[in-house]
Amino acid sequence: PSSAQTCPRTFGPVGPSFRPSLSVSYDQVWSVPARAPNGWTFAWSEGQDVHARRFDLNLNPLANPFLVNSTYNLEIQDEPAIGYSTTTANFLIAWSERYGYDGSGMGVMGRVYDVHGNPLGMEFVIPSITYASQWRPLIAPTPTGGWVVAWTGDDDGNSYFKILGSNGAPLSGDIPVNTYTYDAQVDPSAAVSPGGTIFVAFVDYSSHALPGTGLNLYGRTFDASGNPLQGQEYLLTTSATLGDQRDPRVAVDGQGRFFVVWSDQFGDGSGYGIFERVFDSTGAPLAPVFQVNTTTAGDQIRPVVVVDQVGRSLVTWEDYSLGAASSKIRARRFDEQLVPLGPDFVVNDIPASGVSMTNPAMDASGGDIMIGYMGPGDPGNGIDVRARRYESTARPQIYCTAKTNSLGCVPAHETLDPLGYKRI
Repeated sequence: PSSAQTCPRTFGPVGPSFRPSLSVSYDQVWSVPARAPNGWTFAWSEGQDVHARRFDLNLNPLANPFLVNSTYNLEIQDEPAIGYSTTTANFLIAWSERYGYDGSGMGVMGRVYDVHGNPLGMEFVIPSITYASQWRPLIAPTPTGGWVVAWTGDDDGNSYFKILGSNGAPLSGDIPVNTYTYDAQVDPSAAVSPGGTIFVAFVDYSSHALPGTGLNLYGRTFDASGNPLQGQEYLLTTSATLGDQRDPRVAVDGQGRFFVVWSDQFGDGSGYGIFERVFDSTGAPLAPVFQVNTTTAGDQIRPVVVVDQVGRSLVTWEDYSLGAASSKIRARRFDEQLVPLGPDFVVNDIPASGVSMTNPAMDASGGDIMIGYMGPGDPGNGIDVRARRYESTARPQIYCTAKTNSLGCVPAHETLDPLGYKRI
């Protein structure tokens, strides 16, 4: 018998971008999607409060947007993050509050919801150490159903994380990531492997006594209880190169490989570029640093990476190759061997430029991808949050469209879309 045939994988947007929010008042900022068991959930900041909305798998809204910070609602509540439990389908929304509800400066708040969007209690302060300010939380699900929440705290900036259970109850205290505390060590991003190892990357402003190297990236791994696996943090790049390395984000695949992306000031020869390095489940590097972006003019900054179970990844970032007023959201895909699947491409269609703050999400199979961003809204509407969905699938190809009354079909012709992928 002849060998089985496989359908080629196709990739492309599933329609134009859309607005998760219903409001046209105020500014809507920080468009953050998360893959839910039965669809998608978005969080954003609107009118200085955090809102969220749930959609089914076809992006039909399951309800109107709801207010997350229903009690702590003075001043500014922003920088939301969202993550789903791996076992219960509860989801956690965390954010920065700027009123001082924790008693001192800014704070990091959280609230847990069930799979239907019902709150499981009120908002709560995540850090135990509330001296000075704590800000910009990021969430990483754990294999036991809880979350690791990482943030920056203290008056000069240190990196912390805390382990929470699936109901939001603390399973650890505030765990410091950095041992070197001179100047600032900030912007931690965490991921948790299937075996429970916690990998945290952060930016060091002190140069770690390496003068002239600018900002550098360091990392450290911890066991599932938060005990450090190294005596101190270690450099994530190949060497302490000149210029700044900043904006780290971490993701993990089903094999326990950690994917770290960042912005590098001089790496691509024209302003900031996007770079990546992959580490094994112990935090040891698997390969040298490599460049992600193919569009190199101007600055490319603030990357975020998402990875599926087998290691297929997508990196998104802000692109300023056409100038500050014409920013784009770009992305690039890689297979499980880190082989690029084409050059980088533009995500945003509406608005055509002036966009920022990209946040991608992906399902475990890598076939369903959502990319959030924000940018100018309609005239008079300020800033809007938007999102665009992409699909990577091995579905059968369609070569004709059926006519009515079973009268045959209208031929369709294969073409290449702007990304160079086959479209029918």
